[in-house]
Amino acid sequence: MKNWIIRSAAAVCALVLACGAVSCSKAAESSVSDASNLVGGGPQGDMAEEDMPYGATMTQLRHDYDENALVTIEFDHRFFTDEDGKFPEIYKVTEYFDALNNSDGAAMEAAYYPGMFSAVCENAGYTDTNEYMKWYHDTISGLISDYLYTNDGISTDGNFKINYLMVEGIDDETTDEQNFAEMDAKLAAADSTALSKVTSRKRLAMTGMYSLDGEGSRQLNPAVGQSYIYLYIYTIDGKAYVV
Repeated sequence: MKNWIIRSAAAVCALVLACGAVSCSKAAESSVSDASNLVGGGPQGDMAEEDMPYGATMTQLRHDYDENALVTIEFDHRFFTDEDGKFPEIYKVTEYFDALNNSDGAAMEAAYYPGMFSAVCENAGYTDTNEYMKWYHDTISGLISDYLYTNDGISTDGNFKINYLMVEGIDDETTDEQNFAEMDAKLAAADSTALSKVTSRKRLAMTGMYSLDGEGSRQLNPAVGQSYIYLYIYTIDGKAYVV
């Protein structure tokens, strides 16, 4: 069983969501439900902060006080690179979802390691990044529209904006190297020298919310039908990238 580092509701007094779409693994989903991997799953006592499990010290970044955070996001800062209060791995996550919100091919390409996003597009049958992003955005819009109509009787064009993300947990090289084999292979295909420059690998398990036509906030997970959104962030030659 994969040894996930996951926060629980006991660790953070915040809305607990569940969603998934970008990348998913049934094995990983089963492992995050294991109580032994959850924050708050056992007595913590008088633990030092550095010894507390994931989720014990959550940080929120919003664009109105950190221009690099393009979407509001919460995470345990102890588990991410901190450069004098700046979090390059987290910023890269928000770049990804902001590009999705805006169907912006150039912005999404900038979030990925060079050469990798074009491969994503080609594998989906697209040569133009903006056309791929339109398809990607429209696909999620369709899922949202279908879900709202089926379950709530709401008719909508699915004009969504993801406006909140919670990094519920991370899987890194200290937990299960097998999680990264596929992404390592894709990275090597894009750049045969890249693997030698990787200094950090992380797979983030996230939940989120979206607004519809600029109003309200709704859980994303019912529409996408998975427990978590998974996104891989690698640090390569000193810079963070989506892979």
